[in-house]
Amino acid sequence: MAYQKPNHTQTPNELFDNHMKDMPGSELKVVMAVCRKTFGWHKDRDRISISQLEEMTGLSRPAVIAGTTKAIERGVLSRREVQGGYEYELVMTGSKEMLLPKPNKSLLPDKGPASNKSLHTKERVKERQTTKEKQKKNIYIQNNKLKKLYIQKIGKLTPSKIKRFQNWETLYSDKWILEAMDLAVKYNKKSFGYIQAILENWKENGRNGAKLTPENVDYLEDEFAEFIEE
Repeated sequence: MAYQKPNHTQTPNELFDNHMKDMPGSELKVVMAVCRKTFGWHKDRDRISISQLEEMTGLSRPAVIAGTTKAIERGVLSRREVQGGYEYELVMTGSKEMLLPKPNKSLLPDKGPASNKSLHTKERVKERQTTKEKQKKNIYIQNNKLKKLYIQKIGKLTPSKIKRFQNWETLYSDKWILEAMDLAVKYNKKSFGYIQAILENWKENGRNGAKLTPENVDYLEDEFAEFIEE
């Protein structure tokens, strides 16, 4: 298909004379696209999205990104962040160059900084959720004497253990739970699983008929090993 008689887009001669022979195809296409979007419309700079560059150059997104990065590193293209995207311009002698921070993977979505902001927002939301969960956990422990005693006598309560502790409170009396903790301390078996094993033993054999002694500690560990893995 032949070209029509050109209305023309001004392009620096240096691009053809010095740079074109050294530029990878993706870099040359990106630079030419920026020329068209800026000088072709009598503008010094223009806001251009990655998807627009894909359409204009016929390149894939990774190729557009690679070409843009090469041109910026070469010093012929500059970019600055604007609300919701980026503005591009060719770096001209005597112009005030707009420098881009060192390229990284985060620049690659179509809306660049918007996606970065979204990422930071997600991180802040996650951080707030984690803080709220910790606060909720602390309040729950502070309001529960048994759990505070567990932490004092046995050790840390993780979120998963808190859920299982709540199950204890449903199945067993506070007295049983406290006595089971005391026995775990007495026989130097301070673990969540061991206390669970004691409670299971009492549940199956009855509290009065299942008095724990040093002689049956090993039996308890074998019989309820599935609960003592922690």
